[in-house]
Amino acid sequence: MTSGYTSVFEGQTDAQKLATRMLVDFYDRTGIPAREGNVETALIEVAAAQHADTRRIVNDMADQAMMAMAGFLGITRKPATPAAADLHLTGERGMIVPAGSQFATEDDTVWETISDTVLTDGTATARVVAVATGPVGERGRGDAVQLGPMAKLQAARVTRIVTDGTDEESVGEYLDRAAKETQIMSIVPRLPAEFAQAAMRHPQIAQAHAINLLDGQGRTGKAGHITVFVGNSQGTEIDSSVINEVTRLLNADNARPLGVQVHVAQPVRTSFTVTVQLWATAGFQDSVEEEATRRLQTYFSPAGWDWTVNRVNHYDVAAKLDGIPGVTYIQHVFFNGTDDAITLATDARPAIPVASVDVRVGG
Repeated sequence: MTSGYTSVFEGQTDAQKLATRMLVDFYDRTGIPAREGNVETALIEVAAAQHADTRRIVNDMADQAMMAMAGFLGITRKPATPAAADLHLTGERGMIVPAGSQFATEDDTVWETISDTVLTDGTATARVVAVATGPVGERGRGDAVQLGPMAKLQAARVTRIVTDGTDEESVGEYLDRAAKETQIMSIVPRLPAEFAQAAMRHPQIAQAHAINLLDGQGRTGKAGHITVFVGNSQGTEIDSSVINEVTRLLNADNARPLGVQVHVAQPVRTSFTVTVQLWATAGFQDSVEEEATRRLQTYFSPAGWDWTVNRVNHYDVAAKLDGIPGVTYIQHVFFNGTDDAITLATDARPAIPVASVDVRVGG
C-alpha cells in the first residue's frame, strides 16, 4: 500500500520536493492516505512552501551578509571588461584616423580606436578596444569594416587580441574570492599569499603566486622586495599595460607596508616538443591518435597548468594516456627528441609549458 499521493509539482522546486517528502512521512506516521484535495494535503503543501521560503531567505541573508562585509573591507565584485586589440590600418600617406573611429569584424565585434593614429608611411597599427564588454577570443580577429563618416581606408585588420574581455564576476565567484580575502584578515598585505590575493582584485588576473625576497631582476635574498607572478584565465601572455596596472595597485601607499617594493611578473614560458610513440590494435589507429593528442593538449594547456609543477617526466605523460581504448602499449616518450625529462624552470618561479604535441601511432 502506498501513501496514495501523487505530487502535482513533479519535483520542480524545493518547495514541491519538500511537500512530497512531508506527505510520504505523514502517511508513514499515521497510515492515512494523503489524497488530492484533502485538508491534510493542503496544509502540508502550505507548510512546505513556507519552510522552503524561510530556508531560501536564510541562505540569501548569509550571502548578503558576506557581500556586505566584503564591501566594507573594500573587496568589490570584478566588473565586466572589454577586449583590447591591435588594428592594422592601410591608407593614404599622412592620413589621420581619429580617436573614437569604429570598425567591425565579421563576428560583429565593434572596435574603437583609443587615440589618434597617423599613417605616416601609409600604414600604422592602432590600439582598439571593444565597444561591448565580455570575452571576444580569436573570433574577434580578421578583416574589419570601417564604420561611420571619415576618409576611407584601403584596408583594416585586427591582427592580435592583446587582452581578452571578461564577463562580470558571478556572485559565486565573488563570494569565493571574498571568503579567501577575508580569511587573511589583513587590509594591508604582509604575507606573500596576501599580496597574491590582492593582485587578483584586478579584473584581468585569475591566478597569482608571490615569492618573498625576490626583486624585479630575478635576484633572490633581497630584503624589502616581493615579486607577484600573475596570469589570466586563458593562460596567455598578459599585455604590459595590465602588468603596469597591477604594479600600481600593489604599490599604492595604502596597499603595502612601508619600505616594501612589489614587483609584478609573468610565469616563465618554456617551449618544447613532446613526441609519443603508441601502438594500437587494428582499426583503432585514428581514434587513438585523436584521443592521445586531445589528452596531451589538455594536460599541457597553459590555462589549466599547475604553476607549482616545474618538471615533467615520461611517467607524467604516460599516466595521461592510460585507458585509451585500442592502445596496446606506449613505446616511448621524448621531450625535444631526447629521453631526458623537461625542466620548465630552474628556480622557484612559476612556469607554464608551451608544448607542441606529436603523437605517432603504429600497429
